Amino acid sequence: MKTWSASFETSSELCGSNLFIDCFRATVSSEYTQFCSTCINLIFVLLSAVKRHECYIFLRCCFLDRTTQQLPQFRYTMSIEEIGNEGNRYIDSIWHSLYESMYEELTNAFREIEDAAYGMYLDRLMPPLFERLKEVGFVAMEPVEENDFIIGQCLLFRNSLEKWGSETNRSRIFWNVVRRTDGHMVGNLLTEIPHSHLKFDIPSAPVLYTLRECDRGQIMQGIRQIKEIENATGEDV
Repeated sequence: MKTWSASFETSSELCGSNLFIDCFRATVSSEYTQFCSTCINLIFVLLSAVKRHECYIFLRCCFLDRTTQQLPQFRYTMSIEEIGNEGNRYIDSIWHSLYESMYEELTNAFREIEDAAYGMYLDRLMPPLFERLKEVGFVAMEPVEENDFIIGQCLLFRNSLEKWGSETNRSRIFWNVVRRTDGHMVGNLLTEIPHSHLKFDIPSAPVLYTLRECDRGQIMQGIRQIKEIENATGEDV
């Protein structure tokens, strides 16, 4: 974990713009979700002591919001449907604020790297979910092959489909076979990321779906059925 000790050596460093930016980025980075209250209070005291009141208030709100935000609460006994429901609760709670905080950065990035900008977004959104799954005894990552492209910590591009939607609201769905550490297959967790191909835009919340099937052919068929039902009804399924 990144440490803060070097940033507190002098009051001039504490007030520097680089530290302020670093602090802000920390509020939406999964690396900092485990900060203890003692460390946070120390930051607040030091900021207050150098009379940077506006910076102090801003960071206090950011850190308290981040640390009190409820991360996924998974249990080892959960079914794949329960995992999906809890994962969607987490995504609903954070996706839009994260989108807004990264919007300018990723709009600029999109001009250079196009769709890879969405990978940068998922690199911030999804790791807390996969980390919590791992902590309680689930495995959501399969062995990595030489040419694999991975985003969001556990999302493999070879395990994804993108066949639906318009250029302004395209849909890519990744799948992860979820197992318990004892080898028992729990099911399949599908991650859908709506996105535009014309500019950086996420038109609606990323969504998790679930399947019981774990065979690749059955997974792909299950994804197609989900999208067919969704397109036929015009509603989320």
